[in-house]
Amino acid sequence: GPVGIAISYMIGPAVSLSFLWVAVQRRHFPVRFRFSVQKFKELLHDSKTIAAYQISIVLRDRLEHLLLPTLTGMKKFGFYSAGTMPADRLFVVPEGFITAYFPAISKLHATNEEESREQIKQLFITSIVCCAPLAILVTYLAEPMSAILFPKDPMLCTRIMEITIWAVVLRGV
Repeated sequence: GPVGIAISYMIGPAVSLSFLWVAVQRRHFPVRFRFSVQKFKELLHDSKTIAAYQISIVLRDRLEHLLLPTLTGMKKFGFYSAGTMPADRLFVVPEGFITAYFPAISKLHATNEEESREQIKQLFITSIVCCAPLAILVTYLAEPMSAILFPKDPMLCTRIMEITIWAVVLRGV
């Protein structure tokens, strides 16, 4: 039942955490808890930009799934959900580049601001070079994909795909 499923969802991460804790303790360094209000405040202050971004993404997703079906109806929401799926899945590409480049950019920014600008330019160019062809490909394939998903009326889904896929390029930029 639902209680068993909820418990299993809690047990999995707890077991994983305990195994990782033991592995890090044995092979690398001791992990200890240290309570410091001052350090907590510093970390909270330093992470406010990332936290605001994460909260805004979650709110957007939740509000989108809560309000759109009510405003547009379930049928149009189905077209929208199917049409935005390629873009949602391909967001992993620019996010991956950002994840790969960010440590180097932040490290260089502390020591050599000019080199960090070069890293940012390289990230920008790499993102465009990789994300633009993906957007072009999905734009080209939007009609056949929509025809597979909605054989009777694919046009709305096609237009949604053709528009929303360019958000992948914008996220990369």
